[in-house]
Amino acid sequence: MESNERQTIINEIDKLLTKAFNARNKQLSQLLGLSSKALSLAKGINHVEGVLRSLNYIGIYHSKKRNTQECINICEEMHAFIQDNDEYVKFTGYAKKLVGIEKVYMKEYEASFTLLNEALEIFERIGLAEEIYSTQYLIANSWKVVGNNAKALEILQLALQNCKELNDKTKEVEILSSLIEITLELKQFERAKRLLFDVINIQKELGLQENHAGSLIKLGVIYDLHKDYAVALDYYLQSLEILRTIPKEDLTGNPDIFVVCCYIGAIHIHYDDLAKADLYYNEAADYAEFFDNFAVKAKLSLSFSNLRFKQNNRIEALRYAEESLQYFEKIETVHSKIYIYDIASYVFEQLEDYKRCYEFSKKLIDLVSKRTEGFQEAKMIEFDSKLKSLDLETQLTELKEMNEDLLRLEIEKNEYIGMVAHDLKNPISNITLLSKLLQSQATTIKEDEISDIANDLIETSNRMFELVNNLLDINIIESGVVHLHNTSIDINSLLNTIINHNTLTASTKGVTLHFTTSVTQNVLSDEGRLYQILENLLSNSIKYSKPNTTVSIITEITDKVYQDSFLQPILRIIFEDQGHGIPTEEIPNLFKKFAKVSTTPTAGEHSTGLGLSIVKKIVNQLQGSVYCESTVGVGSKFIVEIPFIPS
Repeated sequence: MESNERQTIINEIDKLLTKAFNARNKQLSQLLGLSSKALSLAKGINHVEGVLRSLNYIGIYHSKKRNTQECINICEEMHAFIQDNDEYVKFTGYAKKLVGIEKVYMKEYEASFTLLNEALEIFERIGLAEEIYSTQYLIANSWKVVGNNAKALEILQLALQNCKELNDKTKEVEILSSLIEITLELKQFERAKRLLFDVINIQKELGLQENHAGSLIKLGVIYDLHKDYAVALDYYLQSLEILRTIPKEDLTGNPDIFVVCCYIGAIHIHYDDLAKADLYYNEAADYAEFFDNFAVKAKLSLSFSNLRFKQNNRIEALRYAEESLQYFEKIETVHSKIYIYDIASYVFEQLEDYKRCYEFSKKLIDLVSKRTEGFQEAKMIEFDSKLKSLDLETQLTELKEMNEDLLRLEIEKNEYIGMVAHDLKNPISNITLLSKLLQSQATTIKEDEISDIANDLIETSNRMFELVNNLLDINIIESGVVHLHNTSIDINSLLNTIINHNTLTASTKGVTLHFTTSVTQNVLSDEGRLYQILENLLSNSIKYSKPNTTVSIITEITDKVYQDSFLQPILRIIFEDQGHGIPTEEIPNLFKKFAKVSTTPTAGEHSTGLGLSIVKKIVNQLQGSVYCESTVGVGSKFIVEIPFIPS
């Protein structure tokens, strides 16, 4: 064969494999057809690299289709062509990676880790950056499968960093999605939300419509778990609207549309709208046939069983429950089993089949315990290994740092107790003296004097109550046991209530309260905590305002770019006074406990020094920020910003 003719065939092989590569994610039949044609041409002219590339893509096809043995056979054929030729060592890495993936599905985890790490070593040695983070991603997912989420997170972070360096947005979405799954499993919901916003921004940029729908589902799940059903339903419906535009045949292998229909149905059951629940469950049933997945089928049967029970159709409820049982032992993954057993125990409890309810509850507990044991064992081994690797000098350094931390905490505790004692001493003394006065002059004291003494007692008691209440608040917040209860809040109505409560106090100083807003939507947040923040800041503004001035309260919605680089709508609330202002150097201390600044209340009002530190901590709980802008002689602005989640 002449060289020109051979080169023409090689060019044709390259074209075929380029098309095959581009078809690898969506058009698997094309991937196989194009790669097989390229393989035939490459073998015909003994073009080794063409043969290996073609075999690699055919192996990818079988891996994606879960044709495990066929994938392994293809990889063995690749090894036969390579024959320890260093020129083609990257294909050795590809083959090891593919077999490593299949070993996970075969539950041969030790072999999987060995092969994937050998592949990673090859890619690192020859500097194939894209394959490095791709393989790290697979290793991390293997750690996730065996229950070691900590190790999975560690490796995923490395993969993400390497992926970002090459600006591979498509792979970045995959890695972030795995990070989200783990953070959801660890119930790190706020972190999961931040990662989801990252993913959604990238998916919009890349036009990954189907993937975008999956991210919206995960956002819905977070709010669903927090019982914020209205927000969850909104995200689910947005996702369903996207998925309905995708042809059914293109949804094969991705059960998102089935899952979201079930989630929507479950929320309608919660709302007692059983007719709508029936509609969505039937839509889920229309898609279930496309997925050869026993967990999907079990979930559908259990969903219908629960719905029929709510419709008082016990016979049908029992039939669906019995139908679900045939799928249980065929479910393979531990994650799916945990999910389905949880639903099953609930459904059988509803049906008063307590024997089966007990069986599935016990299976669920056993699975979770084994997973936890595996995780704990892996963590202990990892921790023990790290301890052994530390030399004596490192241990001494860490011990010194711990002692310094303990000393700092002891000093802080003593200062804390001293400040509390000091702040309580004067009001207690005042109450004692006033009580003795009443006791000693009960028969001679005048009525108006009694009224004055009573007012003093009330004011002093209120000061003590405020201090104790603040101390309890800050203690609860710092202990980490604050539970947020998000509801739909009309922020304008809430602020009007707070303004009305403070109008009398303001009027005694001649201070006018002026409220302007551009917010027209309700916000999802914890009303009690939000009230506490805003009331504290308004009363603070009044306290430090000069007489016969104005305190302006402004609300607006704007966008803010966070450090994680995603754009998040925020609700901004501003309190602006016309007081003495705060020196620039003192502003950093404002939000610390028992903060003392040179500026004092303009009418001798009392301050515990705790209010702003409590505001800061609550705002942090709400995933927001609070800060101060001030000019001496002009006044101060206190600004609260919290994520705006419309409701």
